[in-house]
Formats: sequence, C-alpha cells, structure tokens
Amino acid sequence: MKTELQMMKDMQVYRVTKLLEGHKAIGCRWVLEFKEDNKGGSVYKAHLVAQGFSQVPGVAYGATFAPIIKPTSVRLLVTLANRHDWEMDMFDAKRAFLWGVLIYMPQLKGFEDGDWHEVIWLMLCMIYGLKQSALEWYEQVCTVMADLGFVQSESDHALFYFDRLDKVVDQVRTHCLIGWHVDDGMAASNSRPFLEWVKKWIAECFGIKDLGPVVKYLGVQFKCDCSAQWIWMHQSKYISFLLQEYGLTDCNPVRLPADPKAPLGDSMGSYPDVSDLHHTYLKLVGKLIYLAVNTRPDISYIVNALAQHNARPEPHHFAAAKWVLCYLARTIGLRLLFTCDGNDGGLHAYADASWANEVSRHSVTSYTWYYAGCLISHVSKKQVTVTLSSTKAKYMAATHVVQEELWLWSLLAELNMPFSIPVPVYLDNSGAIALFSVAKFHQCSKHIDTHYVSFHL
Repeated sequence: MKTELQMMKDMQVYRVTKLLEGHKAIGCRWVLEFKEDNKGGSVYKAHLVAQGFSQVPGVAYGATFAPIIKPTSVRLLVTLANRHDWEMDMFDAKRAFLWGVLIYMPQLKGFEDGDWHEVIWLMLCMIYGLKQSALEWYEQVCTVMADLGFVQSESDHALFYFDRLDKVVDQVRTHCLIGWHVDDGMAASNSRPFLEWVKKWIAECFGIKDLGPVVKYLGVQFKCDCSAQWIWMHQSKYISFLLQEYGLTDCNPVRLPADPKAPLGDSMGSYPDVSDLHHTYLKLVGKLIYLAVNTRPDISYIVNALAQHNARPEPHHFAAAKWVLCYLARTIGLRLLFTCDGNDGGLHAYADASWANEVSRHSVTSYTWYYAGCLISHVSKKQVTVTLSSTKAKYMAATHVVQEELWLWSLLAELNMPFSIPVPVYLDNSGAIALFSVAKFHQCSKHIDTHYVSFHL
C-alpha cells in the first residue's frame, strides 16, 4: 500500500484540498491481489481503486469503450514473428490509468494529510475503477505510439505497426508490431536495438516492467524453439487451475469434449445440488470461453452450445460443462503450433456448418483461417436464421468466412505482408459451391436478395 501511494505522490496524482460546494466525492477502496511471475512465484500488489458505480452517466463521464488487441491479431503477430525470425518481448505498464480529468476523493484512513473530516483529495489523474479510466489510458497510449512513429491499425485499433526503410544504414527496413491489452503489451521486431529503444521510450512515459522474451501473455503460455523456428501456445497451467478449482484433479478423463448421447447433459438424470447455480455456471462457462477463444478451438462448438443457456442454466448443463473439464484433463498437453517449414500454404480457410441439429433448428457455422500454415482465426457460432437445407446452411457459413477474409485482407495489407489472390476457401458441399460459383438464380435461391459471397470468391 505504501508503495502504491508513494508512486501516486511521485507522479502528483492528487493534492490535498477542500471539497467545493456543489461537488460530490467518489469513494475508494483497496484491492489486494497477487500475480504469477515468469518464474512461477507470486507477486503481491495493492491497487487503490475508485468506486465508479457512484458515477452518474452523462454527468461524470461519457464514452467508456477502449479497444484491446484481438486474439486473432495476437496469433497473427506470433505467426509473423516466427516466420521472419523476429524478436518478441512483453512488458507491463506500471502507471496505467493515472491520466485524465479532475475528481474528488476522500482521504484514506491511516494515510491522512491533515484533518480527515475537513480536507479531501483532488485527483489530478484517472485511477482504476472509474468508468472512463480505460478510455483515457487508451488515448494516452495512442498519443505515445504516434510520437514514436507507429501507425494505428484500422483493422485492430489496439495494434500499432512501424514499417520504414532506413536509407542511411544499408537500406535496412525496420518492422515492429506492438499490441496492447489495456496495460499489457506484446512487441515483435526484426531489430533488437530498435525494440529496446521503443521499450525505453515507453518506460520514460509510463514506467514499464520489462518482462523480457514472451513466456506468458494474458494467461497464455509460450514456448519457443529458436533453432527449429517453432512456437507453441498453450494454457496448461490455466487448465490445471480450473481442474483444481472444481475438484476434478483426479477425475476420470474422457475422450470427447461432449457426451455423444447427451451433449448438454441428460435432463432426466439426477445431479448434486450446486449452490448459486446461475453464478457458478456463468463463471465456469466464461473461463471455458477464454480457453476456446485463445488456444483450444477443439472445444469451441460445445462451449458455444453451453453459453446459449447462460440465462437459465439447469443442473445437467453444469454437468456438461464439467464434462468439458474432464476432456481438458485428458488433453491438457495439446498446444497450438506455429512453425516455419517452407510450405506456408498462404492464406486459406476451411468452412463447415451443421445443419439444423439444434433444438431451435438453427445451424451452426464453424470455420478456421490459416496463414503461413498456422492457425490464426477460428469460430463456431449459431446462425441467426433457420435454413431449409444443408446447402443454404453452408452458403451462410461461407458468408461468415468471407467477412473474416475481408478483415484479414485489410490487416495483412496494412502490415505490408504478402498473400496470394484468390484466397482458397474449402467447403464440402457441392450445392453451396455451385450456388456462388455460377452467376445464376435458381428456384431455391431466388429469395436471396444479396449474393454477398459471389462478389468476393
């Protein structure tokens, strides 16, 4: 606590004053936590946070949304770094959120400056807990990155890139990518001196904790084999934590992520009572979603199905979610592999759809995108409309693939990374392929007003 307050004093985050008439002070409290460091130990931290729930919308704050780097962008950054043999580092900003506008806050008992009842803190900067803190911090990051010569990506607003040709030193082109997830940064560059200079500049602005080469970023572990140009992404520690949290460390592992006979559990079965089932279920499904989005595409389908029952979960839904944990216990060693074997395969996708197998009769779209032979994007989600045939279901799946394709095109073009055109999309339905390959309207497709796919494939 003393370290946190001393840093705030050094940065002149607040000053002691009296509360002006007509103003209201926002409460505050301490949040104590510990984080795992790169060596497996624990680092204890104390954060002074504001009680932002007392802020009035439209009066105390306006916009609040602040972009963070997309998981697809993280995987693409890793792919490019591995393919071009770039240096990859990570860092943590120490003085995040200590920027912004003026607010009043009562002094902390035990750390008073003057009479606790008469004087108050005038916060000259934003702190954690305020509704607009994330946006103020993001805007500050954008300013600093622009001063460094980085360009903000139009496709992912939390990704910044530097691409310039040094005409003085042997016509060398310097590449650097930096992604931000709030105050956690990941950087990749083909120049170690340039990367060190960038980190030094950011440290002067915000104060950073240089974590060195990427080992663990946002709960995702990285293992690199520089000689073979292999990088693995996995979340084995996170899975072990989940198994321990839900008492499944010694469970009986299963071979599939869902029970083939009852994917969402047997509604007629008997299950043990779960205290506060709704909150417990939401918590578990949220953690499974984090796994599916980052490193475990093999559980995306069942996790998507479980998430559709977040509003009113039943005991059998919770049992199905624990089944997924038993599957993860068996497959805890599975990892995403990023390799550079010379046969990159360019940019390509695989798409599919399960037709009308949901209770609501909605089909489910699934696709994966690969770049340079590495998985960079994957999705499994329920389609918004009911289709009358598998052809139409997979036609809609191809539409979702094309939407992602256009976004990937724009991102790769911004980063000046090569990819061949046309981009192949693999689909296993001849009817759907014929529907957007032949520029004709058929009896079964005349109701489709916009043939979106046909314009882009």
